Amino acid sequence: MKRILLVILSFWAIGLQAQQWVVSHPAEEGVVLIGGDCNGNGNFIVGACNKNGSSYLDAYAMFVNDNGSFVERSFSFDGYKSHLCSAICLDNGNAFVVGVKGGALTSHDYDTLWILVMTPELEIVEERDYPLVEPYRTWTTDVYLDFNNYGEVIVLADVSQYSYPFMSNGVYAVFKCDIHGNILKSKYFAEGHGVNGARDRKSV
Repeated sequence: MKRILLVILSFWAIGLQAQQWVVSHPAEEGVVLIGGDCNGNGNFIVGACNKNGSSYLDAYAMFVNDNGSFVERSFSFDGYKSHLCSAICLDNGNAFVVGVKGGALTSHDYDTLWILVMTPELEIVEERDYPLVEPYRTWTTDVYLDFNNYGEVIVLADVSQYSYPFMSNGVYAVFKCDIHGNILKSKYFAEGHGVNGARDRKSV
């Protein structure tokens, strides 16, 4: 029997009437979905996929329209892996998307913060790569987004000074960005409890 991955999405229309769809995807495609947001006309969903049976993942994005139709896109890079982690919608209907990429294919580490601004058609209108400050790298997809009071985007990510599997989960980095993906300020906190213990911190 063919296995499928089911993604259940809700869209809240005017009058708070909810519409729901079930989007099926072949399980053998290896799609992993971990973050998303709704822009009022549909849902951005981000994650990663493994379509060729390799030991690493390529970044993956999906946009599901309010009529239930959807578009999808994977991102493949020669020689290194990638993963999209979180999305937050902008006022113009596009999404600010953050991910991680880089590092050897044989390792679990990522060495670069990857920021995109993406349209509902999944076209990239802005793209930035930010290598993590040495000796930090990340090995998780725990990257979160929120707006501050000035309309800037705050990115919160788990990082570590150590190699997998000996990494400590007590270090995190905070980045303040404009809506075009430019980092305005960053700070690394070497003593903490990872992002789960830092979600309410506003030090940037």
